[in-house]
Amino acid sequence: MTENHSLSMYNYNTWANKTLLKHLKQLPEGTWIKHMKMTLSGQIKKAPFAS
Repeated sequence: MTENHSLSMYNYNTWANKTLLKHLKQLPEGTWIKHMKMTLSGQIKKAPFAS
């Protein structure tokens, strides 16, 4: 039986969020938090670690 589209998207987003957070935690302490705050406040348009 195949998953419906909504469940499939939920599962993908759950995986993507966990993967992103795992990689962000590998950055030096405080680096990703500083950049996320700057991005969310509009001080920078794109996080420097994003391609």
